[in-house]
Amino acid sequence: MAARFKILHTADTHIGAELPRKPRRSGPRRGDDFVDALNRVLALARSENVNLVIHAGDLFDSHCPSSSAMLAAVLPIRRLADDGIPILIVPGNHERCLLPESPFLIHPNILLVDKPITLTIPSGDTRVAVSAIPCIHHGGRESFTAALELTGWKNHAADVRVLAVHQAFDTAVCGPANFRFPATHADVVSRAHIPSEFNYVAAGHIPRHQKLRPADRLPPEIVYAGSPDRITFAEKDEPKGCVLIELHATGLNHRFIEHAVRPMSVWPIALSGMDRAWMLAEMEKIVTGLAPHAIAQIRVGGVIDRAQFSGLRLRQIVESLRPDAIVQTSFRGIDFADPSSDRTIAPTSASAFDVLEPRPARIYSATPTNLRALPKSRGVYAMYDGDGRLLYIGKATDLRARARTHLGDASATNYFSGWTRQVARLESLLVSEDDDALRIEAALISRHRPPFNWVGT
Repeated sequence: MAARFKILHTADTHIGAELPRKPRRSGPRRGDDFVDALNRVLALARSENVNLVIHAGDLFDSHCPSSSAMLAAVLPIRRLADDGIPILIVPGNHERCLLPESPFLIHPNILLVDKPITLTIPSGDTRVAVSAIPCIHHGGRESFTAALELTGWKNHAADVRVLAVHQAFDTAVCGPANFRFPATHADVVSRAHIPSEFNYVAAGHIPRHQKLRPADRLPPEIVYAGSPDRITFAEKDEPKGCVLIELHATGLNHRFIEHAVRPMSVWPIALSGMDRAWMLAEMEKIVTGLAPHAIAQIRVGGVIDRAQFSGLRLRQIVESLRPDAIVQTSFRGIDFADPSSDRTIAPTSASAFDVLEPRPARIYSATPTNLRALPKSRGVYAMYDGDGRLLYIGKATDLRARARTHLGDASATNYFSGWTRQVARLESLLVSEDDDALRIEAALISRHRPPFNWVGT
């Protein structure tokens, strides 16, 4: 059955991010990826012959985009408008709730939202009303209902009602830790504030595509299109695309249409106890093994000798190995060795607990495939790689359960995401009191400085 009316819903394109006026290097750039993603979305709108495109906020990454960023976004939008497809653009928080001015955006089919409004879109015998509200940057929970009233939506007779906003709604989820926005936050809008007369909420602001359960388990559908490309590494495992909304005789339905984006990954390296040649070899192995056109970030941690790692020219090395890929190297987790300190790196194959006085009478040892060897008791634990290098020290009220959580990829929320894949051996020490466990954990971290106990994790 042919659709009576089609809307394409997108958001959070962030044009201008990583799109410098004068690039300092050749090769692929993330900023070009974001422009390409917008063009793919608009091409889909054209091929689907939609009646309306809704961009639900953060078309630009800045309230003052460069001329190149402005043209990169506006020219394809204007071409779509010239083809007779209207596009409604809601300003987001990155645009400071107001879209930048441009003569190229003056067009009868480019509908810029600068205040709460309701528009009636021609659709044959079906009346479609679209209400839109610029982003409420602060105090959205208290201000949203009043802003919705200002749209005048009740004064527009309609068979189908759509609301376009750039806000965080309660229960929306984002990030590798699956953070859920709480209804108690001053900037989070309650789903209950959406009148049941609306059939669909075209939302932006959250980069992950998702559909929220309505507050009363009835319409409206509150849908985040998500960003059409992975803006940050927090989105590295998320599918990207846009949402196609179709009005049929039987009602309104929507579907997420995924498109291909560059594969994205994080690679943690523990440098403690290793030299310059080892690091270069490890990085070469990672870079040459990346998928075509990949985006990767190599996150280096551990204690190193500053002099030994100066003048590496890593960017040039990476670009020569993989000119098709975008690879970043982060040294935020590095701790430079201090010759005057009595702190030392635990030697290979030694136990991290050997430095304790008195020396522990019993240490429990296990492997990732035999965690039952760890007690289900309170204690302090240490994790090592296949070469016996200490990777991490922690404490737990249930050592076995904590180890399972670590190895079950709970490290996705850690800055060194994926580091637990390097764990080959675990050790634990039983401790009777929480205070003692905290004291021993802190003392061992201070003494050994394990690479993945970095303060930023």
